[in-house]
Amino acid sequence: MKVNVCFFPSVHHEHWILFIVDIVARKFIFLDSVYYGESPFHMEVKDLMINNFIKTWEESRLRRMGFRNFGIEYPNMPKQIGRCLRDFCAQVDANFCFAESSPAPIQDEGRGRCKGQTCC
Repeated sequence: MKVNVCFFPSVHHEHWILFIVDIVARKFIFLDSVYYGESPFHMEVKDLMINNFIKTWEESRLRRMGFRNFGIEYPNMPKQIGRCLRDFCAQVDANFCFAESSPAPIQDEGRGRCKGQTCC
C-alpha cells in the first residue's frame, strides 16, 4: 500500500491541531485555527509532533525518508477568535482541510478562499 499524505488530528492542552505529513512534497504541515506565529505553545507542539512521528517511523523500520530535511508549513487559514471550544477548533481545522481539498496539492498557496477570515 502506498501512502502520499498522512493526517494526524491531535489535541494538545485542550486545543485541536491537524498535523499532516506530505511525503511527496516533503513537508510537515500544521493546520491550526489559532496559529499566530512561533509561540512557546506552537514550538512545543511542532517539536512533539515531528519528533514523535520520526521516532515511530524509525522504530517501525520503514524506509528512510529524510524527514529531518522536510520543510514545515502553517498554511494561512481562517482564524478562531477567543477561547477554543474543545470540539470547535477541530471542526475548523478539519473543515478547512476538506474544503480546500482539490486536485491541487495541499502545499499550493493562494487558492484558499478563506484567507484572512475569522471564525466565531
